[in-house]
Amino acid sequence: MIRDASSMDRPIERPRGLSRRNLFYLVAFLVVLSALAVTYPSIRRWAQAETSVDISRIRIGEVVRGDLVRDISADGRTVAAFHPTLFSPARGMVSLAVRAGEVVEVGQVLCRVRSPELESRLEQERSTLLSLESDLGRQRILSQQTRLQNEQAIGLLEVELEAARRAMDRAQRTRDEGLLNAVEYEQAQDNVAISSLKLEVARKEAAFESDSLDFELQNRQSQVERQQIVVDELVRQVDELIIRSP
Repeated sequence: MIRDASSMDRPIERPRGLSRRNLFYLVAFLVVLSALAVTYPSIRRWAQAETSVDISRIRIGEVVRGDLVRDISADGRTVAAFHPTLFSPARGMVSLAVRAGEVVEVGQVLCRVRSPELESRLEQERSTLLSLESDLGRQRILSQQTRLQNEQAIGLLEVELEAARRAMDRAQRTRDEGLLNAVEYEQAQDNVAISSLKLEVARKEAAFESDSLDFELQNRQSQVERQQIVVDELVRQVDELIIRSP
């Protein structure tokens, strides 16, 4: 009869040190750690390194900062990216010469604007221009007539002076012969002096009147030129009422 197992069981002492399994793990860990320590510099250089190329395959040149220009050759259609807006210089009624979407050329008439106000002003200014031109023509005729009259008057005075001088010569010869008294002789002298004075005054008046006529003629001519500028400007504005393609 067995009372208990105390006589059969006996304690086994735990072996001191590492077991085989733990020793294997330790050795493997040390081997891996040593391998990492040896290969770490190479791995680090490989991780930080970039692609290397032989220097014989590299072209080295000077770098200059500037605009990068590239020429591109291509075939295609040019389509306008914007739609030009046309403006009329005056208010009025519009008559279209083309249809919407129709292809037009440069300078082609697109529409015509009829402005009664602008056309009325143009007619008025043209009428004023014709009136000024008529006045200028009359002034030219008047100048010619006045100059002709002055020339005739001067011519008559020259004839009178010449006649008075001949009468003076006859009076001088008659007096020398003792056939003419002093009163008649002095009268002949007075006639020469009077005729000479009239001729001198007539010539001065003719010159003064000629200058006055030239000034008046120039003034009328200036008025016509100024009015012509006004008419030309209105004609330009009316022509601009014909809107053309840009």
